[in-house]
Amino acid sequence: MAARKYKASVLAVSLIVMGIILASAISISTAALRERKGSIGEGKSSQAFQAADAGIEVVMNNLIVEVTEPAPNPPLISPPLRPNHSAFQTLSEAGLDYCDNNSGLIENEDYKVRLLKSESGSLVEVDCGDPNTFLINITKIRSVGTVGNTQRTVSTDVIFPDITF
Repeated sequence: MAARKYKASVLAVSLIVMGIILASAISISTAALRERKGSIGEGKSSQAFQAADAGIEVVMNNLIVEVTEPAPNPPLISPPLRPNHSAFQTLSEAGLDYCDNNSGLIENEDYKVRLLKSESGSLVEVDCGDPNTFLINITKIRSVGTVGNTQRTVSTDVIFPDITF
């Protein structure tokens, strides 16, 4: 009878040890899975940020370039706009004719850019088709980058230095 008690004790101890090992393995797997999901989310967040930044760069590169020639007389803006651009051109005249007249968006599969202007102390979207909206009216560019379900927003102020007439 003593041998039977001993065998039962070995079985009980073995089950307890296996339970502890199983619980440890499950908790380690869960922690590793959480870390992996966080790493994937961080990567998507970084890609979405880069896409949003690219949207702003596309719009800015379409407007402003470094010009090595002197500014026109009278100078309109410094740093100069693209050659033959004026701060008083409409968006389509300045090459932003790919801005959707209905939504006011400049879209790509990775980003959506909105041009904003200050009106009565608040920011409103620029109407790209409005012939009375000029480059100088743009006060902010906001770009939303999207990768999967992850979105990141980048905004920048647009400041035209002193305009001389």
